[in-house]
Amino acid sequence: MSAASTDPPLDETLVVAKAIQDTITQALSELHLMSERAGAAGSAITHGIERSLLALLPAQRMAAEMADLAQLDARRLLLRREPAELGELLTETVDHCVLPHQRRAVQLDLRTTTKLRIDRERIQRVIASFLHSAITYGYPVSPIVIRLEEEDRRACVSISDVGPGLTATQSRAIFERRNPAAARTQPIGLYISRKIVEAHGGEVGIDSTPSVGATFWFALPVTP
Repeated sequence: MSAASTDPPLDETLVVAKAIQDTITQALSELHLMSERAGAAGSAITHGIERSLLALLPAQRMAAEMADLAQLDARRLLLRREPAELGELLTETVDHCVLPHQRRAVQLDLRTTTKLRIDRERIQRVIASFLHSAITYGYPVSPIVIRLEEEDRRACVSISDVGPGLTATQSRAIFERRNPAAARTQPIGLYISRKIVEAHGGEVGIDSTPSVGATFWFALPVTP
């Protein structure tokens, strides 16, 4: 007789992850509002708020990843598709995920206005995951370029940094669940990003040169 599993049921895992995510999201919203109001109050207050934001953003990302991973393991990743303009979503993600002192380095290059039916929240997390990698591992104050263009009936988003880059071996493994390139970025987040994009009928990739930088990209089909 086999021992009973001690793993929590999928629904319980999702409820816990969603509760954590909602709590963190509320705290982040309040901190962003405080940051805007504290702009003229002094740099010490502003820097304190930014440190709090910096601490909470990874926790928010991990809570969302925990929920998605539970659904992927159960083969129950359900997409909630709705119309969305990808350029607007990129701008919104930058505003939400990039701290004020980092924004000068981020450049948006929106070459098309592409409307898609996507799971808005999950695609936003894909963008945030790629952007987090660029901010974390790019050289300080070096530019980060976010580009949106349409090619061959696909909407293509790329996020490029100037930094240490990856070897060919690391690049091949970066989107796998168990990833030997873990020193470069969070493996689970990129694995989940790949699964989310593939569930939309798209694909992900990375172009990288050691000591030069890396470009993470994803492409989604544009349907009539």
